Amino acid sequence: MIHGLSTHTQGASSAAAYFVDDLYFDAEPTPEDPKAGTWRERDPRPVVLEGDAAQIVALCDSLSFKHKYTSAVLSFSPEETARIDANPGMKTDIIEDLRQFAYAGVKIDDCKPLHVVQHTHTGSLELHYLIPRVSLESGKYFNPYPPNYDG
Repeated sequence: MIHGLSTHTQGASSAAAYFVDDLYFDAEPTPEDPKAGTWRERDPRPVVLEGDAAQIVALCDSLSFKHKYTSAVLSFSPEETARIDANPGMKTDIIEDLRQFAYAGVKIDDCKPLHVVQHTHTGSLELHYLIPRVSLESGKYFNPYPPNYDG
């Protein structure tokens, strides 16, 4: 599994829209054109596994903090994807483990908002997720992955 953190922390609606968009940019850069690539259709389409995008986006956009959310992806190899697919409930367990890790120390379960969307168009499982950077218990700034976290 690879855990990739996005550097984007403002404009949660863009992140949420990317998660469910039917198209993705398949970058194939060349030395002559480093921005070369093609827009391709995601097949199969993304699947929302958890959370209400509209509620999460509204929460993030209501924050006065400079960094309003954390967005990341858990990307699995084809072998890991096959193992997850063969074990019902494993994907749910992974999402719950992610929630417990990201919200370590937060006691109230209703205070652990998480939006998770599944992508499988590459032939492997990718779980894209978005976490608002606010503690719903206190209303204070919250960063699930503090500076110098290396993924």
